[in-house]
Amino acid sequence: MRRLVGRGSAQGASPPSRAGDVCRQPLAWAGFAVVLSLTGPRGRRAVVRGMGCSAVAALTHLPLKAVFRRPRPRGSKRLGTNRSTSSFPSGHTASDLGFMLGVSQEIPALILPGSLATMASHWSLVRSRIHYPSDVIAGGFIAVTVNAVAWALRPPGRLRSRLADGPAQPPHEAKRAAMRLVTNRMLNPMTRPLLERGFWPPTQALIETTGRRSGLPRRVPVGNGLRGNEFWIVTEHGYGADYVKNLERDARMRVKVGRTWHRGTAHILPDDDALERLRWLRRPVNDALLLLIGTQQLTIRVDLEPGAG
Repeated sequence: MRRLVGRGSAQGASPPSRAGDVCRQPLAWAGFAVVLSLTGPRGRRAVVRGMGCSAVAALTHLPLKAVFRRPRPRGSKRLGTNRSTSSFPSGHTASDLGFMLGVSQEIPALILPGSLATMASHWSLVRSRIHYPSDVIAGGFIAVTVNAVAWALRPPGRLRSRLADGPAQPPHEAKRAAMRLVTNRMLNPMTRPLLERGFWPPTQALIETTGRRSGLPRRVPVGNGLRGNEFWIVTEHGYGADYVKNLERDARMRVKVGRTWHRGTAHILPDDDALERLRWLRRPVNDALLLLIGTQQLTIRVDLEPGAG
């Protein structure tokens, strides 16, 4: 964490950092909700969905705090940002990201500015040593899961009439669509650069496949499954994951663990018991979140070549 934020600071020094300090305040989101509700029926629907998702996400994270009881990052007392509650997971992240994603389900145009605001807020939480990066990721997974369930149970108003005129969409397809939007457009762009530079805890790794259409390298963050000379992946969305489709075309890939790249060959194992594989990997936090947000688990074994690649 020191490599990422140095000694940290209670207040941001640059305009983006100061904006993040503002965005992490609940009053800022409350003010935005008031303004949005004044724009008309669609705005009010967005606020209701956003506040509902935010409230459920905030309530969901509380039992996890009671279980993990993680101390706040070192240096938080020095900066005056220490809290008596558990650091893991981040309730700030679960709440504000839950609200932003809920609002964006009704008004997709808000996804970009909302993402920038929440990313600034989450950087502020890490920079001021209120939370570890993994706390923020866990809070984000909670928010994403709540929104995926909300989408599956009650699609946004802009889609309900369209769905009523066509065949019913299976709940897992709706959940997968919501998750792809959030992970591909928000979470992965935030974590990928940090993993590429080695500024991320060893609980996560980076895989690189070759795009089946473009032929370009495609990098995706995954849980660290390095075990000896093999790297194990349990997917969130089975054969629906883009990197699985890439591997079906070209099984050669690279894996980055810490600061080291490894070359290897992937083998998709449809007959492997993915749940038993997760228990064998012994990554309780990562895999609990994977099961919450996933729709279909599929095991992949990567046989690594000797030496760094």
